[in-house]
Amino acid sequence: MATVIGQIIDTDWMYNTDSIWLSSRWLDKLDEDLRESVMEAAFEAQTYVYNTYETIQRDTFGIMPDSAPDAGFLAAGTKMTFLTDEERAAWKSALSVESNPCCSKRSIPTGARPTSSFSR
Repeated sequence: MATVIGQIIDTDWMYNTDSIWLSSRWLDKLDEDLRESVMEAAFEAQTYVYNTYETIQRDTFGIMPDSAPDAGFLAAGTKMTFLTDEERAAWKSALSVESNPCCSKRSIPTGARPTSSFSR
């Protein structure tokens, strides 16, 4: 584990264990059957991660309250801080669209291509 990760604060915001990044230019160049195979594999990977999310967070990353002291980041000496419900609500409010009007849909430049998760 990298020693540069000295502290993690659990905000319960989002952990990118199910993100899959693909270049649309690359994907669009594939033949339809191969593109469908790539998308199906991405969906299967996301489904697997979704179904094993808590196990991955607890055992692989070591970032759950019930993680073993030798799991993931904890094994590297990373300090974990778990927010209270009140602290988490303040965090969520501070990052909300209402608190950050620059993040509203109206601020997306014309011609920008929004991204979304692949789902079935």
